[in-house]
Amino acid sequence: MRTWIANAVTVSRLGFFAACIWFLGTGRPGVAILFFVVAWGLDAIDGAIARRLGQATILGSQLDKAIDRIIIIGSVVFLLRYEYLPTMAVFLLVKDVGLSIALSVKPTSKPFPSAGNLGKITSLLQGAGILWLFFGLPGQVAIVTGIGLLGGYVAVDYLRKL
Repeated sequence: MRTWIANAVTVSRLGFFAACIWFLGTGRPGVAILFFVVAWGLDAIDGAIARRLGQATILGSQLDKAIDRIIIIGSVVFLLRYEYLPTMAVFLLVKDVGLSIALSVKPTSKPFPSAGNLGKITSLLQGAGILWLFFGLPGQVAIVTGIGLLGGYVAVDYLRKL
């Protein structure tokens, strides 16, 4: 049985994210955002593949979380750098910054808790928020505020579980 398929999907997300950064740097934001959508969207299926194929592992779970942080934080940073997002986009990162802090101070003797369904929903909303801001859709302040507040709640809840 192939036990690497789900992790390969997870790691492939980094390649799509690298392409996103490259296209941003070469002044092709439309192509870049397509690669972001693929990198972000594959997050929805890698875990499902792992569970369906019986390949769910602690390593895979941690790899998925790390790559999630890289893609969301990196996308906001690079889109800000090339001025494709307004500065308020940093508030989309409340959850990721909070979880990064939590994971860096976590005692190693306890297993990592799950951020739960609310964490998954927040990740989905973060990606949607990036797209919302990128395309300049109306209601940006409300969208970013809502996602930021939800991200803060998820991060604090995660810290409580440690």
